[in-house]
Amino acid sequence: MGETVVQYRVLGPLEVVAVGGPVALGSVQQRAVLALLLVHAPEVVSVDQLIDELWGERPPTTAPHAVQVHVSAIRKTLRSATAGGGVGVTRSGVGVRARGRSGAG
Repeated sequence: MGETVVQYRVLGPLEVVAVGGPVALGSVQQRAVLALLLVHAPEVVSVDQLIDELWGERPPTTAPHAVQVHVSAIRKTLRSATAGGGVGVTRSGVGVRARGRSGAG
């Protein structure tokens, strides 16, 4: 069985390209969450750090829930684009991280 190949392009506008072509990403904030996770991959990015990056010093009281919603939507999008091929976003303790297979490309 072939390996799932996904390209994350973070220089310029964020793009995700899977075997079937470009992946339709969600809202501006979802794209920002994914970009932050990719820039810090494979490290865990805390929910607090994501909140700081998205809203700055005055986040709404719903910010932790909003981050959960964004991460859930990103996971769903990547799962369907890669047919569950081991590439995506996972929760880890109090944070989130991008995960995938690394290899020469």
